[in-house]
Order: sequence, then C-alpha cells, then structure tokens
Amino acid sequence: MLQNKEFQEKNGIIYHSSVRWLSQAKVLKRVFELKQPIINFFEALEKECILTDADFLLNMAFLLDIMLKQNDLNMFLQENQKNIYRV
Repeated sequence: MLQNKEFQEKNGIIYHSSVRWLSQAKVLKRVFELKQPIINFFEALEKECILTDADFLLNMAFLLDIMLKQNDLNMFLQENQKNIYRV
C-alpha cells in the first residue's frame, strides 16, 4: 500500500480531503492499522511523524472507539422503519 511505486513518487501528502461521516471512522481505523508503514514513510523523508507520540495515539484510539460506536448507532437507526422516536 504505502510501498506502492506511485505513492513513493509523490512529492508531498494531500492534506485535506472531504470524507463522508461513516467513512471517517474507516479512514481513521486504516491509518491506525497502517501506523508503522506511515512512520517508516515519514522517516524516509526525514520528517517528524505525530504517530510516534504515545499521547497522540491514545487520543486517536479513543476517538476511533467513539466513532465506531457512533457508526454502529447510525447504521442501526438507518434500518427499515427505525427512527429516534421508535427506539
């Protein structure tokens, strides 16, 4: 993934991208799963990576947990004939 030739040829990183709410937790989870390759990428560029900070990772894991729970609730409420008043 991060070792892909196309990715390595990029000169920079895209800093902003609009993402739907349900996908944000998936993106955050994927970043968490790919933590070490991301750190290696930044080290290859001789840049500092925030993913090496233990406090940041703890906050990120907490945010991920909250977002996954929110997604579960959101998907539950989107089932047929469900709304906040009937739950």
